[in-house]
Amino acid sequence: DKYKIKTKLKEFPNFAIQGEIYGPGIQKNPLNVKDKMFVVFNIYDMKSKRSLDYYEMEEVCKKMDLPVCIAIDKGDCFKYTLEDLFELVKGNYEGTENAREGLVFRLAKNWYLPNFRCSFKIISSDFLLKK
Repeated sequence: DKYKIKTKLKEFPNFAIQGEIYGPGIQKNPLNVKDKMFVVFNIYDMKSKRSLDYYEMEEVCKKMDLPVCIAIDKGDCFKYTLEDLFELVKGNYEGTENAREGLVFRLAKNWYLPNFRCSFKIISSDFLLKK
């Protein structure tokens, strides 16, 4: 209701939205936000039978006035080693003392094929040790 998603999907009937709700009462609210929030991390175009590329998703979310999951990096190549990734996920959620769970990585373009998604999640060792 807060984001009027049902109404917005009527305006864009060929899209299915995948996202996440976070906030008070959800997984101990590790981001310490005051109200329940929602972010989009995937939009599937049912007409063309494909997930939108990242930049297309951003554009659609802007038109629908929906927040997109924060991207900490964008580029034309993947410049990280496995060691770099484990360092990158360390730390706390911004403005909190709560260990960051991890980060999701995906290609900005051509990330979704019919039987394969080019994305992965790195879980923080600090998060796992605290759990």
